[in-house]
Amino acid sequence: MKDYASRIALAAVSHKVQYILVAAVLFIAAWLRFAYPDWDAGQQTHPDEQYILWIATTIDWPKESAAIFDPARTSLNPFRWPPDPQTSGVSVPPPGPRDFTYGHFPLYLLAFAGRALAWLGRAVPPLGGIPFVSDLVNAPGRIELDYLAYAGRALSALFDTMSVLLAYLLGRKLFGAGAALLGAVFTALAVLHIQLAHFATFDTVLTAFCLLAVWAAIRYSETQSRRRLWLAGAAIGLAVGSKFSAALLAVPLAVAVYGPARWEHGEAQAGWWGRAKAFVSLPVREWRGTLRWFEGMAVAAVVFALTNPFALIEAREYFRQITIQGMMVRGLLDWPFVLQYRNIAPYWYFVEQQGRWLLGWPVTVAAYAGALAATWQLARKPNVAMAVALGWLWPYFLITGGFVVKFPRYMLPIVPLLLVLGAGWLVAPAARWRTMWIAAAVLCAMALYAPAFAQMYAAPHPWVTLSEWMYRNAPRRSAVLVEKWDRALPLTLVVDGEPRSPDDYRVQTMDPFFQPDSEAKVRAMLVQLAASDYLIVASNRVYGVVPRLPGRFPLSGGYYRALFGGKLGYEAVLVARRAPSLFGWQLTDDPIAAAGLDVPPLAALGARDWNLGAADESFTVYDHPLALLFKNVGRLSEQEMWAAVKVAGIRSASAP
Repeated sequence: MKDYASRIALAAVSHKVQYILVAAVLFIAAWLRFAYPDWDAGQQTHPDEQYILWIATTIDWPKESAAIFDPARTSLNPFRWPPDPQTSGVSVPPPGPRDFTYGHFPLYLLAFAGRALAWLGRAVPPLGGIPFVSDLVNAPGRIELDYLAYAGRALSALFDTMSVLLAYLLGRKLFGAGAALLGAVFTALAVLHIQLAHFATFDTVLTAFCLLAVWAAIRYSETQSRRRLWLAGAAIGLAVGSKFSAALLAVPLAVAVYGPARWEHGEAQAGWWGRAKAFVSLPVREWRGTLRWFEGMAVAAVVFALTNPFALIEAREYFRQITIQGMMVRGLLDWPFVLQYRNIAPYWYFVEQQGRWLLGWPVTVAAYAGALAATWQLARKPNVAMAVALGWLWPYFLITGGFVVKFPRYMLPIVPLLLVLGAGWLVAPAARWRTMWIAAAVLCAMALYAPAFAQMYAAPHPWVTLSEWMYRNAPRRSAVLVEKWDRALPLTLVVDGEPRSPDDYRVQTMDPFFQPDSEAKVRAMLVQLAASDYLIVASNRVYGVVPRLPGRFPLSGGYYRALFGGKLGYEAVLVARRAPSLFGWQLTDDPIAAAGLDVPPLAALGARDWNLGAADESFTVYDHPLALLFKNVGRLSEQEMWAAVKVAGIRSASAP
């Protein structure tokens, strides 16, 4: 009896230590995600974030109850500009259709949480004196668009911190406390998560509900509890209400309802034909499981309908926009901002970017090794919990990884699960003596990289740096040329106590992405260039793509080779960048060299710059782009520039 009491006491202490450690991990995760919410000086440099916030300013409860579900009159419809928007300080178009390809539930959450927090700030004035809280309750009195950026980024950080907790809970179910804690640490330190938690977008909301759905499905497979089934269904509804791709969660739910009967209580089928027949007949033979699956999906449908009513009221518009997005990711639409993914290999690109930048090679290798090891073990020995988890991981990876468009954020919903599987592989009892030192090395690498990345946000955004330099050094009324499809600079700022704006200059826009690529197009660009004093290249969004596609842009590629080679009379006078810094070393990429262009002297990497390889444009362009300012020092004519472009174009065409 005494020994039994001792074991109980020891277990209680062990649980207490686990809770303390989990709380510490969550604290670290929250610090990394909530730190530096004003990382872009309030400029909303993420275009998706800016558009979402713009829409959110118009979402409000209608004054007339009869207008709540009227798509043309309500202020709750994401697909239409409302006739009487309840907002101030923001320009809103006249009533009419608008595009909104994101989930509706996170939009409502952002709009109403922002208004509730602002009301709280007015109702409880002392809150305005508390650091960080004052921003959340809008004590500074910003216009709604600027204030919602703080509220939206706080929501992203909150949901991503929840994902760390859910990674721990999943790890407990799949492997036990040790692997669960390590998986939570990996998720807390994942740079992909830290970055996306700083954007007022919906990726972290989607991920949290996907993880909750998988965890609840596992719990249902263990307990057959209807409450767990309904929780899984509700989480699926909220996940699909955040992004339609979460509809694949129907697969792990099916595994959860059929798995126990098939693997733990069902008969073994001999031969592949027997297994195939058993699989096909499973929904009929296990009719109770089929009913439960439909019950869970019905809960998902109800929750989706309640949180996304206009997806049903305007179903044609909802599915039209989903169809457009589907065409975009499959490469059927030639939008300029997705041309970067042409001629890029599927699947491996996601893994490579995770290894180079988003997670780091050590944990990426461990994560995929863990996923493959878990799949191999599942094939040898039934494990319903693991089958549910892999029923989410592999269908999502195989479908999403095959997209032509490969934004790394698309993989966020399965990254925590990958990290948990990697942790389970590293601390597996059979291999612990061989891999514990690897786990320690992986953890150390992430523990260095994560705070270095978060600390980067303390430095000024490169677009702010370039804009301030312009206002201090470029004479007013100078002719400034900017590129379409990138952020137009300079930004509106207060510099040395004086409000400054792009109106101080004669700003024109050129479009190197315009197709067809012709002599007339490039000559028109060169006419603009010859008449300008400055050229702003805000990021590698254009020059990182055009030279890589000589079949589409033979002449525009020659233009960029001539520009960066110093053949057009323009000289780089400012290069603005920021990057993660570690022990005096900057972890950076070299987008100019990666595009095959000559690197201007000011943009050359220094002795303490550590080039980790080519980074996906969407990883750098929003929060740490390489911004260049060129000055027209040669004053070449359009004809002289054209001669240089033709030579550069010939050199480009003859390159291997």
